[in-house]
Amino acid sequence: MQLGYYQRKTAKKCCYCERPFTREIIASIDHFIPRSKGGEDCLENIVISCKDCNHWKADLMPNDFKNVVDNYLQKNKTISFKTYNRIDLQNIVKNL
Repeated sequence: MQLGYYQRKTAKKCCYCERPFTREIIASIDHFIPRSKGGEDCLENIVISCKDCNHWKADLMPNDFKNVVDNYLQKNKTISFKTYNRIDLQNIVKNL
């Protein structure tokens, strides 16, 4: 998908956590509505996320992923969604 390549090259931050892309925080293509939940493989359903969010969102619906993250952050007020790291995200998803 050529537009996906273009979006990965021009996107500046993850659509979920809003962390800016760096060498450590790598951009990837994600289906906003997972294909396993009826999401289409079309440009309107493609977003650019960091690989961590994409991996841990897995086949969750966007609102479910956001709710899981929000609930975790409520309990762990020492981090914010924009500053969490891979370990935080693993803990968030383990609590599903």
